Amino acid sequence: MTERNTVGLGFSLAWVVATAVGIVLGFPLVLAYNAVEKSLGLPPLADIIGLDLAGALIGTVLGTLVGLLQWLILRRHISAMNWWKWVGANLAGLALAWGPTDRPRLSFWLSLALLGAVFGTLQWLVLRQHFRQA
Repeated sequence: MTERNTVGLGFSLAWVVATAVGIVLGFPLVLAYNAVEKSLGLPPLADIIGLDLAGALIGTVLGTLVGLLQWLILRRHISAMNWWKWVGANLAGLALAWGPTDRPRLSFWLSLALLGAVFGTLQWLVLRQHFRQA
């Protein structure tokens, strides 16, 4: 199933750093797009395609970056981990969850719980292919 069945503090720290770096790199891309949009006098993307789809696009950018960086950590422990499965699960998880949760009417904690549930379920579906007890 896997080459290494245990992970230590080094893995956990690398995982947190990879996730944080993906988010830190992703948000400036979104902000840069917003700045270009404003400087060109274009209407906000959410006004054109709707809040849910605009949120899904933001989730796609973040999911791709976070997923790729997490995969770089995972591949050291799971030799058979396909990058496209992991990045795809992250991309889909954030794209599916970000759109509907990016709503002012939802509380912050409810949005965070929904985001975590969708994101975590898709990651689990990939991990259970490599670990019996995932």
